[in-house]
This record gives sequence, C-alpha cells and structure tokens, in this order.
Amino acid sequence: MVKKLNKTCWISCFGVSALLLIGSTLHAADWYVSAMGSDSNSGKSIESPFLTIAQGIASAEAGDTVYVMDGIYRNSNYGNGQTNGPVVRINKSGDPVLGPITLRNLPGHKPKIQFDGSFGINFAANTSHFIVEGFEVEGASASIDYTQAMNDRNYKIEVTQDGVNCALYKNTLFSGRGISGYGPHNNIIVRNNIVHDTPGSGIRFNKSDHMIIEDNEVYNTTWWTSSASSAIVLAESQAALGDNGTEVKMIFRANKVYNNWNRIPFYMCRVPDNAAPPSPEYGTAGYTTIQDGQGLYVTRSDPDYAGTFLFENNLLVNNGKNGINFDHSGSAKGIYRNNTLYFNGVHNIIQDISVAAGNPRHIGTNKVAGLNARAVGSVEVVNNIVVTRDNQYSALVLDKISSTDKLISGNIFFNGKVPSGAGGYVNEDPQFLKPSAITDGFAQMEGADFSLMPSSPAINSGDSSYSPINDFNKILRPVSSQSSTNAISFSGFESSMDGWMQWSSALELSNEHAHSGEKSLYVGGRSKNYSSARLYLTGDLTVDETYLFSAWVRLAVGGSGTSKATIRAEISGQSEPAYIDLTNEIIISDSNWTHLSGEYTHSAVENIFLYIKGPQIGDGLGNYFIDDFYMIPKGSSPPSFLADTDIVDIGAFEYRPPDTDGDLVADASDNCPNTSNADQSDIDQDNLGDACDLDIDGDGVLNLSDSYPLLNLGGLSDKDRDGRPDECDTSCISLGMVADDDDDNDGVLDFSDFYPLISLGELSDTDGDGRPDECDSSCISLGMVADDDDDNDGINDSEETSIGTDPLGLDTDGDNFSDGQELLDGTNPLDGEDCVSCASAVFGIAYHWKNHALLRSVNLSLAGITDDNENQFSEDATSDLLGHYAFVNKYYGTNRLKAHKSVTAAEAGNVISSSDALAALKIAVGINPNIDPDGAGPSQALAVSPYQFIAADINGDGRVTSLDALEILKMAVRLETAEARRWVFVGADYDFWDDTTESFETTRSDIFSDIDGITFEYPEKREQNIVGVLIGDVNGDWSAPDESAMADQTIFKEQIALHGGSLAQWGLVDTTQDGEEVINYSKDNSKEGEDVASELVDDKDGDTGSGKNYGQNLPSNEVVVNGTVRDYFSYIPTNSNTSSMPLLYLLNGGSAGRTPFEQQSEFEVLADREGLVLAIPVGMQLSSNEGAWQLNTDRSSMQDIDYIEAIYTDISSRVAIDSSRVYAVGYSLGGMFSYELACQMSNRFTAIGSLAGSMPVLPSSCNPSRNVPILHIHGVLDEIIPYESQWNWKAWNSVGTMTDIPGLVDFWSNLYNCTLQSTSTINSSIELDVREGCSGGARVEHYRIQNGTHAWPVTVGKIDTPELFWSFMSLFSLESN
Repeated sequence: MVKKLNKTCWISCFGVSALLLIGSTLHAADWYVSAMGSDSNSGKSIESPFLTIAQGIASAEAGDTVYVMDGIYRNSNYGNGQTNGPVVRINKSGDPVLGPITLRNLPGHKPKIQFDGSFGINFAANTSHFIVEGFEVEGASASIDYTQAMNDRNYKIEVTQDGVNCALYKNTLFSGRGISGYGPHNNIIVRNNIVHDTPGSGIRFNKSDHMIIEDNEVYNTTWWTSSASSAIVLAESQAALGDNGTEVKMIFRANKVYNNWNRIPFYMCRVPDNAAPPSPEYGTAGYTTIQDGQGLYVTRSDPDYAGTFLFENNLLVNNGKNGINFDHSGSAKGIYRNNTLYFNGVHNIIQDISVAAGNPRHIGTNKVAGLNARAVGSVEVVNNIVVTRDNQYSALVLDKISSTDKLISGNIFFNGKVPSGAGGYVNEDPQFLKPSAITDGFAQMEGADFSLMPSSPAINSGDSSYSPINDFNKILRPVSSQSSTNAISFSGFESSMDGWMQWSSALELSNEHAHSGEKSLYVGGRSKNYSSARLYLTGDLTVDETYLFSAWVRLAVGGSGTSKATIRAEISGQSEPAYIDLTNEIIISDSNWTHLSGEYTHSAVENIFLYIKGPQIGDGLGNYFIDDFYMIPKGSSPPSFLADTDIVDIGAFEYRPPDTDGDLVADASDNCPNTSNADQSDIDQDNLGDACDLDIDGDGVLNLSDSYPLLNLGGLSDKDRDGRPDECDTSCISLGMVADDDDDNDGVLDFSDFYPLISLGELSDTDGDGRPDECDSSCISLGMVADDDDDNDGINDSEETSIGTDPLGLDTDGDNFSDGQELLDGTNPLDGEDCVSCASAVFGIAYHWKNHALLRSVNLSLAGITDDNENQFSEDATSDLLGHYAFVNKYYGTNRLKAHKSVTAAEAGNVISSSDALAALKIAVGINPNIDPDGAGPSQALAVSPYQFIAADINGDGRVTSLDALEILKMAVRLETAEARRWVFVGADYDFWDDTTESFETTRSDIFSDIDGITFEYPEKREQNIVGVLIGDVNGDWSAPDESAMADQTIFKEQIALHGGSLAQWGLVDTTQDGEEVINYSKDNSKEGEDVASELVDDKDGDTGSGKNYGQNLPSNEVVVNGTVRDYFSYIPTNSNTSSMPLLYLLNGGSAGRTPFEQQSEFEVLADREGLVLAIPVGMQLSSNEGAWQLNTDRSSMQDIDYIEAIYTDISSRVAIDSSRVYAVGYSLGGMFSYELACQMSNRFTAIGSLAGSMPVLPSSCNPSRNVPILHIHGVLDEIIPYESQWNWKAWNSVGTMTDIPGLVDFWSNLYNCTLQSTSTINSSIELDVREGCSGGARVEHYRIQNGTHAWPVTVGKIDTPELFWSFMSLFSLESN
C-alpha cells in the first residue's frame, strides 16, 4: 500500500517550500479587489471589493487569499513617460506554518495587469511564502520599435557616461519585466499566468530559493531590452538561511514558452562580478552581440548553491536561443525531463527580417536551439524531445560539467547536433500531431498540437525510472500500480494486499479474476453480514478535506446480491461508532466487474477504517473479489492500473489513444465512447455505460419516463409503466422507492381517483375526480359509470341544469365563489355582483370644479328609489382625506346619491369677493369674465364654465342676472341679509354641452334636479365622481388645504370621451395647434412650485416642442406564437444607426387594450434621445374585452412568455439590438407581468420596472438563473391593487392570492439575498426604500407614494416618471450585472 506523506515528512524530505503545497492553514481570510470597487469598502466580499490590488495585499495576512476580479489594472501615469513604476508591489510575506499569502484571480475572472513601467508584478526584497496565479500580464512592447529601443540603449550609454554613474539612467519602459523580484526570496509560486509583450523578461527572480514556476504561458518577451534577458529566468540563486540541501528546490514545470528573443545588443552599465565575461568588450558600449533570448534560463547561481533545478513537461517553441539554458551554477544539479523543444534558435531568422527592414545585423551565439548545460555541477537529461530546423543547430550542449555524473537516457534529438560520443537518444522524427507553422519568424501557436501521432517513436520509449507523475496536460503518466502517487492509498493487488485486513473473513490474492493486471483480492470465509475486507485509515486523512473513493467488485461464481463501501469511525465521547456509507447498495454479479465510487469528507475521529461489504449471507454464496482500489484527495489525478508494459512516452505530452468524448478512457474500452463518463458506471451491467444508456437500471422503462431510473423494479408491478411500483413493500422502501400515487397515470392521484386502476384515456373529467363526465359503452365495459357532479361544486348536474348554472363550470357567474358555495351563502350564483365579498356598490371621489383639489368631509347619502319614491333603505358615507368615498350595500335598479358639505370658517371668510360679483354681472350681460382686461393674462382665456353659472345663480332660478351679482356683493361685504354660503354638488359625468348651439346650456331645469340629487341605474353605473361648487365663488378662488391632493387629469379627458363637453368645463385651456389638441393644466397658484406626488396626467397625445409629433399610432408588426398570430407596436428612434441599441418593452394595463402606453410620448422622446427601441406588446383580449397578461406561468403554460421572446426575435431581425440591454416597464397588470419576466426570462431581461403592479404570494415557478434589478413604484391609496393587504385574483385566471407591496419588495430582497436596506424621504409624501448588497450585483428600489392612487403619476418627486425608470434601468447590463 502506498501512503501519502504526512506534514512532518514534507518538511524534512522536501524543504520548507512543501508547506505551500499542503493547503492547510491556521488562518485563512478572503479579500476581494475589483476595478469597479473602492478602497473605502470592507474588501471582505464580492459585493464590497477594494479598488486596488495594493489595498488587498495590505489587508492580507499569512494564509489569506486576495481575489482579483475582471478589469484592467495599470501603473500610475500609464501611457505617459518612460520612468514609470510597477502596477503591483508585493512587500508582505506569508508564513511557513500559517501558510502563504495568495494573490490570484477570482475563479471565472480574467484580470489583466497592463504596465509600461518597471514591472507588472514586483516582489520586494526579503519576501517569501507567496503565490501569484491566474493573471494576464501585458507589457508595452507593442508600442515600441527597433529605432526607439536602440535610441534608448544609446541614451543609457550617454547618461551613465558608459558605466561611470549607473544611477543616472532611470528609464523603465524598455526593460519592464512581467512578474519579477530582485533581492532574497524563497518559497514563491508563480503559476497559471499569461505573460506577454514585456520588453524585458516575462518572469525573472534573482537571489531566490525554493521557487515553483509552473503552468505559465510566456510569449513575445525580451525584444527591446539591452539587458540580455530571457523569457523565464532564475539568476544568482542562493540558499535560504540554513537550507543548502541538494533536493529539488527550483522547479520549472509545464510552462508554454514561445516567440521570445532579443533584438538589441547587450549593454550593461556595470557587468556583475559573477558574470564571467567572455571578452573585455562584453556588455560595453561597443558590444554588438545579441547575448540571450532563451526560453528557460538559470544563470550565475551562488558558487556554493547545492540545490537541484528541475525542468519538466515544458513546451518551448521558436525562442531566440536555446529552449533551456543552465549555466554558471557550479555546485547545482539540473534535471531535464520530458520537455518538448521545437525550432528554437530563431535569432538569425529574426535578424534576417530586421536587416530586410533596413536595420543593421547583430550577431549572436550561432545555431544554439536545444538543451544547454555549461559550468554546472551535474545534469540528468531524460525523455526529452528536441527538434531543430536542420543539422547545423545544436540539440544538446554539455560543457564544463564539473562532475562525470551526466545521465542521458530516453531522448529524441531530431536533426540537431549532440556531444561527440553521447548516447541515450535516437535521431528520429517524433511525429507531432500538428506542430506550429512559422510565419515571418513567428510560431503560430493557435491550433498547434505537439501531442504524439499513433506511429510516433516516442510512445512507450521513455525511461520510466525518471518520469514525472503527470504530463503537460496533467494526464497521469503510466506507472506501476505499486509506484508512488499522491493517493492516500491504492492497490491493484498484483503482489500484496497493501494493508487490507480481514474482518471476520479470509483474504487472499487470486488470479481467478482481475479487473486489470493479473490478480485481485479475494474475500472468502464469510460468516456474518459484515464479514469483509477492511483498510485502516487512522492518521492518514486531513480534517475537512474531501476524498474520492473508487474500487471494482465482482461476485464469486454462483453468488448474487449487493455490495457497498462504508466508513466506520470511532469518535471521542461517543459510545457507539459512526457508519458513513460511501455508496448505496449496488447490485453486483459474478459475470462482470461493478464500479463502486463515492466521496468522503473527513472529520476528527480517534480510529477509522474503510470496508467493502459483500452480499448478505442469505442472498447466496456471498464471497467476492476487489480490484483497482484507490482513495485520493478530491481534485487529484487517480493512479493508473495499466500493465507495466505501458511505458512512459518521451516529451511533454503522453500519447493518448483515440478518446472521442475526452473522458480519459480510450474509445476501444469505453462503454460510452461518445459520451464523457470517466467512472464507466454501468448499473445494469449491459456493457453500455449509464451516461449513454437510455434505460440505466434495465427495467424496461426508459429513463425519461422512469421515476427511479437508477433502481430496477425487479418483480414489482408497475401498471402505468412509469418506473414506480404500484405497491411498495419494506424491501422496496429500503431501496429508496415509494409507491406510485397515480397507478393508472391519468393525472388524478390515487387518493382522489374514483377509479385508481382504470385510466380515463380521452374521456373528459371536468372536476378531476377520476370519474368521466359521460360514460359510453366502452367506458361502461371497463367498469366505470358517469360522474353526476362534473364540476365538483356540490350541486348535482341535473339540479344545475334546472336552476340555470353551468354543470361543467365551478363558478358560473365568475365572482370567485363556486355555485355550491353561493347557494350555501344565500347569494345568487348567476349574478357576478352578488357574493359575500364582492366590491363596494357605489364609490367615487369629490373634487373642486376649478383647481381639482380632492374634497374631504363631504357627507353623502345613497338610497334606492322605485317609481320616484325613496325606498325605506338608505346608507350614509363621508369622503376621506383624499376625497374618496365608498358604500357597502347595493341597491339594484334606480339609485339616488345626495351630497352635502359644511362651510368652514375659512370658506366663510374672504373667498367670495367683489370680483366674484363683477364676474357674475359680466355673465349676466354676456361678457366672458375670464378675459384679462389688461392683456397680461393667458393668451387664450378659458370659456365660461357651466360651474361658474351655477356658482353665480344665487337664487337658483336657472338664470344669472344683475340680482344674482348684487346678492354675491352682499355676501362679499357680509351683510346680515346676504345669502348663507353653501356648497352644491353636481355629477362629474353630467353633460352640460349643447351640440346645437355649441355652448354650455345652463338654463335647463334638470340641472337643478341633478344638484339636489344624482340619479343612476345600478349596477350599470357604479363609479360616481362628484364636483363641488361653492355658491358665490364665481371665479373659483376657493383654496384647498395644504395637504390636499389633486384629481387625476385623465378623469376629465375620459368624461369628454364618454359624455361630450369641453375641457373648459373643468377649468382647462383647450387650444389648437396644427390640428392637435394641447392641454394646459390650470393649477392652484397658491401651490406653485410644490411637489404634489399625486398630480396625474394621461399624456397619450402631445407635442414635445421639438417639432415632432409623438404618441401617434405606431406601426404594427405580426409574429406567430405557438400557431397563433399576434401583433405588437414598435418605435425605432430617429437617430438609429448600425450600432446595436437597447430595447425597452412597455407593458400596458389590463383595460388598456390596443391604446398607447401611459406617457408614451415621453417614452418616445426618451427613445430618440437615448437611441432606444420601444416594443409595445398587446395583451390577449377576454370575452369581456378586458386585456389580460398570463401570470403565474409554469413550464407547461408559457404563451405570453413565448410572445415576448417572439417579439425580440422579430424586432432584432429588423434593427440591431444590444442583447445585454433589454428592459421592461409595466403598468398595473403589465407591472404584474413584468415580474413574470423577472422570474421566467432572467437571462433575457436586464432590469424591469413596475408601476402599480403586484405578483402572486406563491408563484408557481420563480427560480431565476440571474438576479434581475427591480424598480417598483406604488401609491398607498391605490384603489385597484391594494398597497397594504393581500387580495384574490380575478375569476378569469386562477392565479391565486396576490401579495401586498411590502411583501413583494421583501420577496425579491430575500430571493436575491440582499444584505443592506436604507430608506430616504424624497418629499413629504414620497419615501424611497433601497435594498442593496444583493447577490449577482442586483438591486431592488421601491418608491412609496403616500397620496398616490392607481393612476400613472406625471412625476415622482421632481423627476418625470419615464426618466426615473430609465435612470435606474440603464445602470445595468447583462455584461456588468
């Protein structure tokens, strides 16, 4: 058995650097950095990141990780100057016990370090125990050319006086290094980075020890520096204090390095003493030689440094000089194993191209292109592939090696020169699958593949004694089943039991069966159910680490039953051991091997072992075989159990037989060759893997129809063939199954099914009780009879026919109460207005005729009348603070409404003045009192309102005369004989307009009867708004209390549409411009400048002042949705161009039908300004002509969702739409539907807005894959969709109970895991509730309008409502959220 090394052995056997690899730390905090963050944030979450990497490093301690998110991070002064500093400065260290500090990308993110200074990432001197991984580091080479670089070399020579004063040269632009550090370092890991276009080295460290540089991609580096750099460099390596061992301490592993070379002759202000210059001119001003440009380079190590440098699994292509160069390290050892080098030594080709461009030629060390070792202690060169351009290039150079210990074994050196007399290689074409093409000196690496062809001589030709465990792609190389891996334990049982022990059984190695190799472990002599083989794991596992278990089992001949793997753990303080199953009971056979696999997360225990149990004794012989077992840390590569005849391949890439699905199982032995299934699981042992088996459990029921696709039914009955047994006994239950609750599969559960074993087939069943509505002879032959209550409303079908209700309809009158319930309640099941909780009988608002302020404390009485005689029944009501009133009882037929209001002290004061008397006198003589005599008034005065006639007719004789004016004057000067001040009320829908005379008719007698009482027919008329007139106040100067709100202007336009008349009737200017109606709202001047939250307008037509008419009829477009033709309206902005534009859906309310959307003209203006495409869908119409949007959808009912998607497809085919910026705003029912979009189309819609909408308390399907930002606006006094209370949805669509608005906001806040809430006051009547810190970057905002009703507000605070929606939604895009 092979055991994983414990922590003590890591330290003593491999040095302090091994602590970095253990991954167990005592202190571990996470910090976050984002290009969109702030250094004033906490930095402790993705939602609150720092802005700078420096702040993240400053906050981190040993064992911590700093995660960096997407974005570009640059040095100060980027783009300016030539002396800039680094982007990131690492000046902190981790700890050998507490763990390293890790600076890395947030998984899934690709942060870029972009620099034009000294370094991308720079390590300060004396830093240690640090990991850098997951960055793209980009230098400034693309902005530099040959002339600039040569000029800089000359400047360096000049300013330093050719070595006299080196400190005077400060340019960093031409020598910037990607990831680098100068000064002592140790225990540093640089992995998984992409470093490119750096003028100097991509990765370089001086004076370091215990370094791991792995899995990096480095290209296009070292072009422009005159400092003789290479792609990845370790220079002047020196031992950490007290640690000068000979073990592997410096590792270059699996790096991809290409297209790195020098263009500028070497110059160094002062050549180091340890450089061993080959000539006096070396590195001086007159030196014209290109010195470096290696792929991997180790040089000038401390003469006493005894550590070993390991180069393994690296891919080096088309670099300037050698692929790997190891020199001037006299006491150190170099191990080159399984590297692939191709066409290095490109220096002369690059010089040819440079000369052709008009530059001088610079010589270099000619024709070096492979592995080089010079003036070092010793080398091992094993299993490498070196391919050179021709036989003039060197493939291997070994020079001045101080020891005779030169191992060369298992290499391929194709074309290149090797030392005379050297062995350990062949000169054959390695046959790469697709080596990179070389174009204009550059290796084209995209699409290149240096893996081996099946006929390659590198396959099975390596020296296994010196092989790495994995190859470049982390694929496990073939090793003996007894070779070392990182497994906790594994065995192929070829030569020993590897620690497995008997547990009330007998064990032996057997060659009767083997899953791989020749032998397996036989478990016999079983006397008890638990008799098995066990493996002790005490002390081998790490707390909180997760491990993968795998083994293959097979029964002895004649056996039957199941097997499973279990952990038995003894825990301190517990009297009984704990048993943790790693697998379920799995059926095994004596004819095939069955795979057992599972996971185990370890916790603290005193004693622990694993055992693999066979069948229960009563099931058969019970003996069994085990083979190819392993237990490894999760994420590790599993060991190989291939026969030892499979030998390691030469080069960085292990040959892999054809593997179509990429699951690391060759097609020839893969039970699902086209579907990835590394575990080869095959539950029903039919040699077809579970991943591609349409019937995994082999019970004859296909997976898609099988309720238990992994459990075979055996002999259990399954009448409806759904894979679930009709009845489930204890054995069935023990397997995890339950009995079928719909045995006949007719959609009616057995406990509700009148005939649970007889399917209804195509027979109708209105009430879903499993009994057919009608039963023909075929139905009778099956033993069924017809249902006598088809709709299950508690009333027999024949009785329903006699009383007129629908026997197939639960609720005939559609009032949300079943017919049977209404009979119990004593209400009429045929009258939709007669139910226990139907809406109020009569309701409305009271408002002033001119300034439209809503009137409080108006006393109203309602009575039903017959033949003009009052009934004995009547009811009283009073208008509330906002002028609303409502009655409870209903009086069918003719009703009369009376209204009265007391005159307040203020109204008894100066409201009526001599100007009112003058106005009455003008009316009496036929002069319009509204015309301003000095010309300073409105350009076009209001016509005389009929309410002015009423206010002026003091004596109520139907005429306005000078006598009325005199009476008003008496009221103004408060004579005792003056008429008492009084209010009168008129129905708002009263038609004063006379079409014949085209004027207001005020002398008809029925006006006065209307003043005394409004008569109407109920229920045809339910809403009765009333207009208040203060008698004598002809000019309408009555001023509302400060807290009064204003009536909705849409009321007045609707009155015109329904009853005729003119806007002047309500104190509104009606002018005409080019045939268009323009409406100016005459407001109470005493409130000028005040924000009135509930000021409302219906602006469906208008001129914005730009000369363009908005709000007109828009073009209609047709789409086909599930076979149904539907249409929608669209608006393309006038400034549209070829660039993609955002798309905004406007979702109308339920009664809007095909009319324009609320404030559509403002949205069109917004669309032109912002380059925004509008789509206005049309809801389906019900038989009542009420518009409907489909709410509470599920997967079987998605018509309106499909309609919205069809609109997107259609409109994006005609204009370029930015798919990351699609939004929706809905009003009323449209606002409800906007929440459906957030639930069902979260990947389509970026953000949504809802005004006066709601959603179900229990949505049937709302699991968005992305959190959609939401803005909700709602009035507290909404009379249609209540703000504070839940309510039941309309009868035509059984949506269920709708939520209150606070509950709605909480629903989304909780769903999005929002952690922050704040409230602010916009003005005296508007409050903003904000939910932030939500997952996925979402946000929820809610404007609560205290005086708001169900109408659409013109503004919210001082912001136009469309602008408010857009300012919120435009903050988000699918790319940023």
